[in-house]
Amino acid sequence: MHSAPKRKDRPRAAPQRFDETNPHSLRLVVKRDGGVSLLPVHEIDSLEAEGNVVIVRAAAETYRIRVPLSQLHDRLTPFGFIRIHRSTVVRLASIVGVEKGTYRKAFALLRNGARLEIGRAEFNRLRALWQPGLLDLSELSATLRLVPAEPIGA
Repeated sequence: MHSAPKRKDRPRAAPQRFDETNPHSLRLVVKRDGGVSLLPVHEIDSLEAEGNVVIVRAAAETYRIRVPLSQLHDRLTPFGFIRIHRSTVVRLASIVGVEKGTYRKAFALLRNGARLEIGRAEFNRLRALWQPGLLDLSELSATLRLVPAEPIGA
């Protein structure tokens, strides 16, 4: 008589590997009323520190999370996020323009209509944003990468 193999004898399927190099597969878990939302990283426009809370802006939505901005910045740097101010991180693809202000002040204009100040310390590092010519955001992002990042959730 032939019997089916026992459960422990069956070959196991290989676990699915998370693709940490693809920004479309990354999600930021944010709380909302009645649960959580899994916010695609490629939809995030900016992250702004406000005390011990980070304000996450994505399109018309705003979320608040209790994670240090520096930790989020370190992990999101490989996906095109840069610090433009000590309390602000933006996704390069969300920047649609730069306005010069008075005396070494500049503002990043985002696709969602936000106008965020570029800090004095970052002003010179981001000078390529307001120079005439062709701008490769991936090169700019690569030159601003300061800390090797770990995938979110590691």
